[in-house]
Amino acid sequence: MRARFFLFVLGLWLACSSSGSCAVISLCADVWCPYNCKPGSSRPGLAVEIAQAVFGAAGYQVDYEELNWARCVEDARAGRFTAIIGAIQSDAPDFTFPKTPFGISGDAYAVRKGDNFKFDGAASLQGRVLGVIRSYTFSGPIGAYIAAHETDSSRVEFVSGDGALRKNLDKLVAGHVDVVLDDRNVMLNAIDELGMKDRLTIIDGLNDTPIYIAFSPRAGQPAKLAQLLDAGMAKLRASGRLAEIEARYHMTDPG
Repeated sequence: MRARFFLFVLGLWLACSSSGSCAVISLCADVWCPYNCKPGSSRPGLAVEIAQAVFGAAGYQVDYEELNWARCVEDARAGRFTAIIGAIQSDAPDFTFPKTPFGISGDAYAVRKGDNFKFDGAASLQGRVLGVIRSYTFSGPIGAYIAAHETDSSRVEFVSGDGALRKNLDKLVAGHVDVVLDDRNVMLNAIDELGMKDRLTIIDGLNDTPIYIAFSPRAGQPAKLAQLLDAGMAKLRASGRLAEIEARYHMTDPG
């Protein structure tokens, strides 16, 4: 297995070196820390560090840029980025997904302290304004609820652009929305960084969804890059390096 992995990586490296067309793996996402955090920082995010470890070992340079999510997906689809971070299948069904997710995203709901909100399905949102980020996709009944009420701002309000989660949390604190939906780890991190722990609390949702680094249909050899990521993550797991990266972000291995 180790020999096959080495030959696979060597073949890709030689192909890239001779063509000069795939020496850089360019990643994009909106900041979704701890999965992907501030570009260029000492803690760029779990998925970014995994990509750096896997593709760096194969001779690639890994670049990561922060963009709002809708533009990131659009630009990657057009070939301006190799891959997007934090995708689920419905975000980009035309992209190539590896078999191995880098994490599991659990839905969670932020509410103001003192609110007795309990999530038990979409009916729990009756009489409340839900804040979500436009172009994010959610599975199950909550996804259906958002789709059914996307034009009704008395039920669902959208934000977009840079710093979208912060905008939603600011609206929640100000009382402009009643509930904010996002990933549990991301909201815990944001609430801590924004100094809102004394004003907001997190309620767990019902959906856990695998999340991936997904490769653009216009990336050079997206299927082979996905295979390389799968093989590289297996090697990181076997060596203990994956657990070390995850520990830096207080995460555990979903695989």
